[in-house]
Amino acid sequence: MRIGIDIGGSHISCALINNSGNIVKLTNKFSKNRWKLSEIGAVINRLVDNLTHSLNEINSIGIGVPGAVNAKTGYVYYSANLPFKKINLKDFFEDKLSKKVKIENDANCAALGEMLFGNGINKSNIVLITIGTGIGSGIILNKKIFSGHNGFAGEVGHQIIVANGKECACGNKGCFEAYASMIELEGRAKKIIKHYPNSILSTKNISGKSIYDSAKLGDPFSNELVKEHIFYLGIGIANIINILQPEVVLISGAISRQKDFLLSKLKPSIDKNLYVQGTYELKTSKLEDKAGLIGAAFL
Repeated sequence: MRIGIDIGGSHISCALINNSGNIVKLTNKFSKNRWKLSEIGAVINRLVDNLTHSLNEINSIGIGVPGAVNAKTGYVYYSANLPFKKINLKDFFEDKLSKKVKIENDANCAALGEMLFGNGINKSNIVLITIGTGIGSGIILNKKIFSGHNGFAGEVGHQIIVANGKECACGNKGCFEAYASMIELEGRAKKIIKHYPNSILSTKNISGKSIYDSAKLGDPFSNELVKEHIFYLGIGIANIINILQPEVVLISGAISRQKDFLLSKLKPSIDKNLYVQGTYELKTSKLEDKAGLIGAAFL
């Protein structure tokens, strides 16, 4: 048996996972406030205790965290919404759990999970793109996580797609995520919805889901928002494919639940920006929000 742990800005999830990649037991803890480091250690101890009476029965423990992670050393240099800055998280958790652990970027964990048990199975070269508050990725090359020499590879959200464009949260201008993240899509809708009082969206709580759902119903305003969103996604993802030439590109995050509606619009947008056509498959994540947990357990 293995344990996979996923640490996010507002949640910590721990799962007991068998060698076939099936989740046997899952425990979660949510918080409305930002975690303190001591809280995270205590919460994980409690959640792990709920999974098993003895860690001697556990073959491996893996932990996925967002941010700049050096998996070789277990050192986390920066994590935007967590108290991990220039800290050896591997040492921290091994002290808390009295058990060897592996630390990795959460998107890399998700990509590994999909390669082993999801829509990347039997593939050697995979890019999983997470689209949410920001845009990140997990990259598998030759069946191994690609992290770069320092562990920071995969920050696809910070490729520049518009020179001197919108300012990104990172401080640069024109980043992919400044144009194609879900928070950017939602922000644009909220900013201009007042000019479209007849839109279906004007009666809904604006979110990425409600925008896409309204577009499916034929709402003209929502369709224009989705069209622009898909346009920028197509540019950024085509850049990634042109550089890495993966066998499969997987879309994850809440937007992946749009499945065929999303893929039918996104693939043509990507293809028109490609240097070489028809060399990849485009799919949504099969394991969805469990991919990171499962991947972490198999690090």
